[in-house]
Parts: sequence; C-alpha cells; structure tokens
Amino acid sequence: MKKIIGSIIVIACICAFGLTVWAQTSPAGEKGKSSIVRTVINIPGQPSAEDLKKTKADKEKAAAQSEKDTKTDSAAAKTETKTDSAQPKTDNAQSKTDSNTEKSGTASSDAAKTGDTGNQTVKTAADANIPHVSYCAHSQDIGWMDNVRDCETAGTTGRSLRMEAFKVKLDNAKVEGNIEYRANIQDIGWESKWYQNGEMSGTVGKELRLDAVELRLTGAIADKYDLYYRVHVQDIGWMDWVKNGESAGAEGQEKRVEAIQVGLVEKGESVKTMTSRAIGGSVESVGPGAFKMAVETSLPDQINTVTYHVRPENADDAETRDYVANTHQNGTWTAEASIADFGFYTGNYQVTCDIQKDDNTTEHMVVSDAFKPEPLTVSAVMLEGTNTEYRFTIAVPAGANIREIMLPTWTYEAGQDDIVWHQANRIDGNTFGVDINIRDDHYNGRNLITHAYLKDGDGVDHFIGAISTPLAPTELTQYIGHRGYSSAYPENSLASFKNNKWQYAECDVWPTADNEWVIMHDSVIDRMTDGSGAISDMTLSELRQYHIDTGANIEQCSPEDLVIPTLSEYLSVCSNQGIIPVIEIKAETISDEAYANMQKDLAEYGYDASNMVIISFFSEPLRQMESRYPGVELMYLTMSINDEYVQTAKSISENCSVSSQYSGVTQREIDLCHSNGIKAGVWTVPDDACARFRQMKADYITLN
Repeated sequence: MKKIIGSIIVIACICAFGLTVWAQTSPAGEKGKSSIVRTVINIPGQPSAEDLKKTKADKEKAAAQSEKDTKTDSAAAKTETKTDSAQPKTDNAQSKTDSNTEKSGTASSDAAKTGDTGNQTVKTAADANIPHVSYCAHSQDIGWMDNVRDCETAGTTGRSLRMEAFKVKLDNAKVEGNIEYRANIQDIGWESKWYQNGEMSGTVGKELRLDAVELRLTGAIADKYDLYYRVHVQDIGWMDWVKNGESAGAEGQEKRVEAIQVGLVEKGESVKTMTSRAIGGSVESVGPGAFKMAVETSLPDQINTVTYHVRPENADDAETRDYVANTHQNGTWTAEASIADFGFYTGNYQVTCDIQKDDNTTEHMVVSDAFKPEPLTVSAVMLEGTNTEYRFTIAVPAGANIREIMLPTWTYEAGQDDIVWHQANRIDGNTFGVDINIRDDHYNGRNLITHAYLKDGDGVDHFIGAISTPLAPTELTQYIGHRGYSSAYPENSLASFKNNKWQYAECDVWPTADNEWVIMHDSVIDRMTDGSGAISDMTLSELRQYHIDTGANIEQCSPEDLVIPTLSEYLSVCSNQGIIPVIEIKAETISDEAYANMQKDLAEYGYDASNMVIISFFSEPLRQMESRYPGVELMYLTMSINDEYVQTAKSISENCSVSSQYSGVTQREIDLCHSNGIKAGVWTVPDDACARFRQMKADYITLN
C-alpha cells in the first residue's frame, strides 16, 4: 500500500462533511498523458502569513486643489497582510501578471448597482466657498428619490419612467437670492406659481408626466451666477443645456421628462466649466470568477475614459491590471475582469478607478477595497438511476486560456492510496466535467475529496477549486483494519490502533475474572505477551502486569503502547482519531455485570447505536447488544456465506450483516446477502484481492 501523504491537511479539508473545501495543493510529478492516472498529491504544510504575503506600508496619494477645479485623490490604505489559511500557494499555482494590460469595457444598460461587497465610494470634495444646487425627483413607480446636487442626475434614465414632480433649493449661498422653478404638466400646462426653497413643483398621485421645466435665479446671486439645467426626454435623451428661465423639455410633443441635471456657473463662464464628477461605483459578480465594475458619473460628455485598476488584496503594484472603459451608457462606465487574469487568485480584490476628463484633470475613486468574486465551484451530482456514479463539473470564466482541467479524486480515510486523476471534458460553454463511478476506483470512508487543477496555455498549473462529497455507506466499500493496523504494528496493541489507516478499526475483547474488558485475540495471553494463562482466570490488575512482546515493528513501540489494552483505552484512541470502533466479542457466555461495564465504557466516549459496530461468531452476544442498543450495526462472522447464515443474521436484527473469511466468496454469495436485504463483508482479504471484492460490491473489507 502506498504511504499516506499529507494527512494533516486532508483532515482539515474534510472536518465538516459536505462542506466545500478550498485547500490549494499541487500535484507531485507529471500527471501523464492518459485520462486516468494515479499520483499522490504532495500537500505542503500550512504556510505562515510571511510565506504568502509581505506586509506593505500604508500609502496615500497627495491631494491637489486649484481655485476653479477641485480634485481629491484618495487611495485606499493597504490593509495588513491577511493569510487565507484555506488557500495555500504553491510555486506553480499562481502566475504573475503584466502590469499594463488593458481591457476594453462593455457598456451596461443599467445604472450602477451597489451590492453587499463592502464597496466604497470616494467623491471629489466640493469647494466650501461656492453655492450649490440640490434637488430631487419624484419618479413613476419609485416615488421621491434621494437628493443630488451640482449636475448629478435626479430621476431615471433607460427605464421609461416619467418624472412627475421635483424640488430644488440653493445651498451654501454667500450672497442674497434664491432659485425659483415651475413645470409644464400633462393635461394642465404651465404652473401659474413659481416654487422655491424645496417646495414641490408638479403632481404626486395623479400619474401625470412633466413635459418641460423652467428654473431661474432671483436676487443678487443672479448677478454673479447663471443657472444651467437640462432634461432627459423620452425618445430623445439628454437635451441641450438651457439657462436662466428658458424652457427645457419637449413641450407640445407629449414626451415625458425622465430626469434632470442642474448646476451653477459663474457669469462669463461656459456650461463646460461645470465639472463632471463620480456619483457612485460598484463591483458585482457576473458568473464564477468574473466580475463587472461600474462607475456612474454626471456630465459624461466631459469624460474621456474611465480606467479601472484591479489587483489582488495586498499584492505588489506590479500585479495591478488596468481595464479601460471608453464608452458609457447614460453616464455609467463599465468594464469586466476575471480571476483568470490574475492566475486564478480566489481571495479579495482591490478596485480603484481614474476618471480622465477633457480638461486634463483626473478624479480618483475607490470602487471597492475588498471585493471577493464568486468562486469557481466544483459540483457533484449523482447520476439518475445509480448510487455510485457522479458527474463532477466546474465552470470557468469566459475567455480563460485553458489547455486542460484535471480532477483528482480520493477518499480521506484511504490516505490518497486510492487517488485517481480524471481529465475533464468541455460539457458546454465554459463548463467542464467528468463522470466517475466511485466503485471503480475508490473505497473506504464517507467523504470523497475532489480537487480541480487548470493548466493554462503556458503550461502553468492553477488550483481552482475543491469539494468534499459526503457518501452514503451503501455507495462505497468500507475498509476495516483487522486488529488495527496489524501488518505494521503488533496486533490489538495501542500502537496498532493509533496508526490505523482506515475509517474502521476492529478489536477482539474478552471479559476478565472481575468482569472488566481487555483486548486480545486469543483466550490466553501466551502467544502475544511475556505472560501466560487464560484471560478469564485473571483480574484486570493481574493482566496489566504483562506486555505484548511480539509483532511487526515492535521495536518502534513505546512500553506504554505494549501493555495489554483495555476496552476503555481502545475507545479513547478511536474517539480521539475519529475511528469507528468495530468490537468483536470473543466469548459466547457473558455476565450481566460484564455487559454493564462495557456499556459504561461505551458511554464514557460517546458511543451508541449510531457510531459503532458489534461483531461476533456467536449469535447470543449480538442479540444481547441489540437489546441494549436497538438498531446498532451488527456483523455475524462466519467461515463462508450460505442461506443458513444469512437467515440467522436476519433473525438477529435487520441491521445484522454476514461477514465471511474471504476465500471461497464469489459474486453469488455477495448477491445472496444483498437480495435478502443485508450487507456482505469479507475478512483477512489480501491487498491484491481488494479491487475484486469492491467490484463485487462487498460492503466491508477487513484487512491487516
């Protein structure tokens, strides 16, 4: 048998049954050319934070301001190094990326959305010495929307919703004056009254559209500023800017106003001096490993490009990639990225953007400082009509440079002895998968571990996902260590149980003269210890004077591990190591006191009918344990399988199986058990016969 590789990390992978596992590992050696190859994965130890990332000093960009154009560049402080302990890196699993690769963005039809990804928005600060216009719109099906100001959009675009009313007010005015406004309303016409100071113009609850609006300044402020405004109109879009009481809209054309922008400009200046600004930004997943970045701006015609800068959290500047959005829809600039661009890094990403304006100024914005893309997920689905065939699939980002995808599978308890590499095929689009009959290759245990590795066009391997699939006991042949790991350590010793490599470990128990329980295969201690005599004639304290003195690798065992074990000590090892105890009761006639002591030991370590197996060559001990633990799994041990033994097992309990010495057992005997609704086991099976009994669908294989 192959040596167990990387058991520590594998145990971590499956500590919670059925949970998706994200433990990055890399294969040792070549996987070869065939579609199914056996290779043990070399799983490294847990790396430290220093091995994965180096803590970077916090950085800030200096803020620059001028008299007319205000700009605040804000950079997100780099966070302290974080170690994703479930995602260790390997030398060939993470490729470096170019620092200046540009990717053209795709325009979005929707306004930017803010999800629950921890997105942050940094807007250019306003000059505290100039007045501002704030305003809001009442839109169809929405109602009153949030206040905006200074050329930001109030209302909606691209949604075919009428604007029904609006409010405007002047903020931070240092000179006397106000803003007045009114609307031309469907079926009503121009309002006779001019409104001001946040009063409502238009109607609410009447389902009437606004056809046009007029706004004007009054007082001394009108001598210093011009009031510019424009509206977004049905079938037309944004109309030209007008000012100081002129009509904005499509009066007489029965076309709804949908949105409005308003701004102040100093006398003598053009509307072009109104500065565009970022309104909000977001990052959202658009499929496994892919994400879309969006920034909404006011006055988009004043913007040349929006460039997004993306990098893995805590990565060096050299690993940053740029994505350029040079077109927009209704002021929203979008671009898409993929984890494939970053060597399939599955942690958090930092996203910032630079908004390049036509006046050669740049606004910097933090879109998100901790966005986590939707992970690439390995899924397992049982194929219809079977309980042993699964389809494993994984979806990868569109456009990923793929040479091949390999899915190694193994069962935890087998310690990767049963590992098999499967080459995935393209199922459709960006989904790859493979069908696996687990009985063909796997055995033992209740969890099948599946990892996914992608080899890119440059031949670099990337870990891209993993899953731990819980398996029902009927799906997989279960392996039982006979008297522990008796081929490598003395049988029935604590060393043999501590080093057991299977999910189940069998032991042989006898009651002592004082009705305690010790572990020994023979009824006498002569063959295995430095003492002699029958177990039933000695008390526990007398038996504990003797030590096991024969067996495999005995020189490697400590004296403490060679004392004749008690049932309690065996159960302690099983409990600590997650082993299911298989207890063979060797005696046929047992006192009630001895049974009571066994129950006390089992209760001490939390064992009951749900998590142990009781076996015996005698039916009476099995019946006794069934009466004490209804529904417990039982095995009736025999030297062969025939109808008489099958009927005896069924008479003991519906949960009693037949387990026979392996020689002479054929498919017919296995089928006889299954056709009677009970499980079939074989014991002392040599390694080279295990595959044959798995194919026969034996439920248990006991081996040394």
